[in-house]
Amino acid sequence: MAHPACGKKLTDRINFGIALEGVPDNLAPFVHDSTRKRQGIEEALKQADGSSETVVNTLREYVVMNTTLKSILQKVNGSITNEDEDEEKMKQSLNSLKTAASIFETAKSWASLIQGSKDLTVPILSALYLQSLAEGQTVTIRRAVSKDHKASLISELCHDVSQKYTAAAGEVDASHHEGQKWSTYLRFQGETYMALARCYQGVHLLETEEKCGDSIVVLGEGFKHLSQATHLSKEYDKIKPKTKLHLAESAQFEKVKKVLNENKAKSDRENNLIYHQKLPEECPPPLDPKCVVHVTALELPSGEDHTLTVLETSDVAQSEGEVEAGALDAGTS
Repeated sequence: MAHPACGKKLTDRINFGIALEGVPDNLAPFVHDSTRKRQGIEEALKQADGSSETVVNTLREYVVMNTTLKSILQKVNGSITNEDEDEEKMKQSLNSLKTAASIFETAKSWASLIQGSKDLTVPILSALYLQSLAEGQTVTIRRAVSKDHKASLISELCHDVSQKYTAAAGEVDASHHEGQKWSTYLRFQGETYMALARCYQGVHLLETEEKCGDSIVVLGEGFKHLSQATHLSKEYDKIKPKTKLHLAESAQFEKVKKVLNENKAKSDRENNLIYHQKLPEECPPPLDPKCVVHVTALELPSGEDHTLTVLETSDVAQSEGEVEAGALDAGTS
């Protein structure tokens, strides 16, 4: 195999701007650096007085970079081929959250059990119930986004999640640090999902109804909710007990900011180039909330059911014991 310097070069200089076209933004730095390392190998091999150590080091760097690119490619391929596995995980998460919501809702009727408890008051159980429903619906939102469902539907789902988080925050007693921190987190989530609801409403107005002016105003309203969420994240950081979790730095929040910025830029650009619509003075109202996560009542087995199960188990154990005893007697006789 000939070394890289033997081949005839088609160009003296690589245009990285053109070479990186079509490459995802998160992979572009790796491709760029890998190409640089390859050129470094060529230069090292051309030098007559180049030390073998320099060549080996350059080769080692190139191999490491190449391995990184292969690892990224494997992860991308894995994410594509494991759609069924991800679907199953989402289904399990949704079912678990629905079960939790039904438990919290049913527990509110157990007055004799929760009486005198500080952790299982009716308001706390109501907040946990609403939070479980909200988080269950966020699973359906992730699925709707991954399946490229209608933007209007995603907006309606996000609006419902926002309302549930906000309602849950209202149930929490914020007179102490723990309650205040929990309530702030719930309000942060409410504002974040309201920003996302406005974002997808803006996408719907632009792409479906071709109301670019309304889209720009609605997306601007989304930034207001995003700003409020950022403010709440700072409050959350100040409340004791302190945690290492910074809400505004979470992957979820960063993704919401990115989607909102991208769609706002798109609406502005298309209005300047194509639509030339005037911006309305009043912002259109959000789309009506829609809930698709419904909880069935929790059915606990009655005492008679437990008694029957215990008796059946006891009969089976007794029969097995008699068989073993019979076998033992037969062996000793």
